[in-house]
Amino acid sequence: MRRVQLTPDTAADLDRYLRLTADRPHDGPLLPTARGTFNNRTNAGRWVIKPLVAETNVVLGERG
Repeated sequence: MRRVQLTPDTAADLDRYLRLTADRPHDGPLLPTARGTFNNRTNAGRWVIKPLVAETNVVLGERG
């Protein structure tokens, strides 16, 4: 278990995601693969983290 500080925008996005995926199994992965399994470190970086960073950079650029 880890504690991670989130910005208010990130916390709101996570809350929205959790509400949209409320029907997923509670003992399953939070961010599953297309097959519903847990991501490994490489997949998480490629398919979750990298797109989030790219989108965040766009938003930050728009905000100046």
